Amino acid sequence: MIKLKLFTGICLFQFLLAMGCNQDQNVNGKSDKVPVIIYNGKHLDAKTENVDAFINEIITILRSCDDLYELIVTSELIETIKGEGSYLEVIFPEKQIFNAGKFNKIEIDRMLIPLSGKFAQSGQVTFFTGIGNYSNTPFINVIGLKGITEALKKIID
Repeated sequence: MIKLKLFTGICLFQFLLAMGCNQDQNVNGKSDKVPVIIYNGKHLDAKTENVDAFINEIITILRSCDDLYELIVTSELIETIKGEGSYLEVIFPEKQIFNAGKFNKIEIDRMLIPLSGKFAQSGQVTFFTGIGNYSNTPFINVIGLKGITEALKKIID
């Protein structure tokens, strides 16, 4: 019985170690699945290479977030953001795992980025993220809005 517990513990440790080594595999790896990009409620159709570059730019900005927006994220808040201003939404086909700035590892399958309104003032960009819904504490990059809008122009022009 002790040998079985030891074997199980070793297997679990190796699995967790392997998961940590592959933390960015879905973001940086090649996949046949393409994220869904929604701009102000409309799906964007762009060439795959443009989408890859666009997603990498957004992830780079998310990785350099420097603050958190301390608020409770509700479905009503998300609907208000979508209904009252310009926004970008990215829905990934698979869970993504990476660091968001100085914060711990996050797991997401979606992100909502307001491009106008109180969550996008003075060059700041706010990332609402989550798995299945927007439930994580929003991340802030105080100078990231310009990078997001420039990257967006490249795929909508």
